[in-house]
Amino acid sequence: MVEAEHLASSAAQEACGHQSQSVYGQFHAGISERFADFGKLPGAVLVRPGRAPYQVPVVNGVALYPWRHSRHPEDDLGSSRFGTSEARLAVANLLPRPVQGVLDIGLPDPDLTEDEKRLVEIAESVMNDPAVTRLVVVAIRSSASGLHAVEWGEVALQPDERLEWVGFHENLAIS
Repeated sequence: MVEAEHLASSAAQEACGHQSQSVYGQFHAGISERFADFGKLPGAVLVRPGRAPYQVPVVNGVALYPWRHSRHPEDDLGSSRFGTSEARLAVANLLPRPVQGVLDIGLPDPDLTEDEKRLVEIAESVMNDPAVTRLVVVAIRSSASGLHAVEWGEVALQPDERLEWVGFHENLAIS
């Protein structure tokens, strides 16, 4: 997804012929749309952080957020502030959408199939999760001239509003 969005954004930047990099600067809008596809996974929901114009997939209580944090190949995750907007701060503290509980009114058993029962179990496990406690970021360093690096892993928001890797973290191979 990241590579496909980079290629599309880079081609659009080149096609427009502008000196300004504002066309490639729309990378975030495109990658957010692509990541919304993760909302189709079992146990996933899409959550709008604050008043953001995009939705973030939350899979089994883990928010997955693509972040193009730098255009410079040498920068690391902590080189840029994450908390530059209400929406980004909300990403670090997402709560699941309120879900109406089940009202048992004594209806007959609907004779669900095994697949349907499994789907109900997944839905109930997501609904019973009190809060999103983990944030996984796909950290991207890119510009119209190249996709420099892609890393992903669990992060925590620091008091200075920068992110720090915690737990799992991996560099992804890019071609």
